Amino acid sequence: MVRRGRRRDFTVEPIYEVEEEIEDSDEEDMEPIGTGDFSENLKCCVQTWHKITNRCVDIVIHVENRTFFLHSHPLTSRSGYMKRHLKESNNIRLDDIKITAHTFDMVIEFCYGSNLPFTPQNIAALRCAAEILEMTEEYEVHNLCRRTKFYFSQVVTTDKEVAEVVLYKSLELLPESENGVFLVSQCIETLLTPREIWWESNKRREGNGGHIRNPQVVSSAWVPSVVQLSLGLFEGIMRSVQTRLIGSHDGIYAVIDAYLKEHKEMTVEEKNQLSRCLDCGFLSAEALMHAVQNPKMPLIVVVQALFAKQIKLRQLLQAESSHYHIQETSLGDILSCHAAHREVAQLEASINTTYMRIASIERDLFDMKKKLEDCKREELVTEKSASFRVVEEELSSYIRERTEKESFARSLARNLKAFGKNALKIVSQGMKEGASGEIKQYFHRRHRSFS
Repeated sequence: MVRRGRRRDFTVEPIYEVEEEIEDSDEEDMEPIGTGDFSENLKCCVQTWHKITNRCVDIVIHVENRTFFLHSHPLTSRSGYMKRHLKESNNIRLDDIKITAHTFDMVIEFCYGSNLPFTPQNIAALRCAAEILEMTEEYEVHNLCRRTKFYFSQVVTTDKEVAEVVLYKSLELLPESENGVFLVSQCIETLLTPREIWWESNKRREGNGGHIRNPQVVSSAWVPSVVQLSLGLFEGIMRSVQTRLIGSHDGIYAVIDAYLKEHKEMTVEEKNQLSRCLDCGFLSAEALMHAVQNPKMPLIVVVQALFAKQIKLRQLLQAESSHYHIQETSLGDILSCHAAHREVAQLEASINTTYMRIASIERDLFDMKKKLEDCKREELVTEKSASFRVVEEELSSYIRERTEKESFARSLARNLKAFGKNALKIVSQGMKEGASGEIKQYFHRRHRSFS
């Protein structure tokens, strides 16, 4: 439990509640006329405030089906929202904001000076309420916004089990729990550390003879709840995670992959829109390999993954090339050279897979063209001609656009393949010139030691 700072000298005054609606009235008519089902501690707090200040309740606030008779000062001194609205009327309804009566009960308890306990079950609702009611340092030192932020940073973001509990609670409060407070994205960021992603081998083999390795999120019970969100909410949350998460983006890729698997009906435009949440430059080698071979991913992600793979391979080869220009080359450098060979081989496998995807798309385009020609021959009614021409033009435009994209991808793949071959030549030449003598010396020393 996080300490909340100094406790006020007075305790929270009890709030009184009645079921019937109360109209604006004088203070005399606002004397508590009934007790509700809220805590005895809260009732005690209101009574204590009344004894200390000798003030009667002067405002009425309706939340859901409950009516609270309160003193205005504890609320207006801590909440900008209350200060504005209670100037207009002393009888208000909170129907236009997402705060439940139970949460409001806790907020009022805090306003009356109670040392409110924060838990994983209530922190999301209290954090949202504090933001909505504008309970900032402008109105009170160590106000509810600051205290809930502190608890979130010190407890929620440092404990994955707590973060998962808070995530479920935050999903129930969308969009308020993300707009401005970023509770959902912070919880996901906590859960998506690099150690939380592992790659599972799939028994199904691809055309290049290799296994597909699928990303799995450890403790992924929360993932199905997240992928059920609408595209707009999901995209906004993942964008926020992307901007906040430093290091590997494998976790973001794994969640996006799960979302695409759940929403197979997504259009190419929607997939392209979602792919902007992913930075292929922060993906591991395994994630890049999976992205290139992933039929769910849009072509733009495949291209970006190939570029990222090329850049990483070029950096590796440059580092290896500098080693081979040194007079004495170690056995470790030779083994690193073999690793570079394997990287090039993996890249070539990725390119071959891309070629297969392009060929599949080309077959689909051919089938579409054939169907278009068949439709032309079957067109009998003149009335349908105009509408069909519109469809034909749109389809032709779509085919041209896809053809241009596939042409670009093929050109890129050819360039990458040529790069891979040149890289192999460079590495092989480096081994011949700089490493062959060291290899001979190494095995000569081994032979002498055994003899």
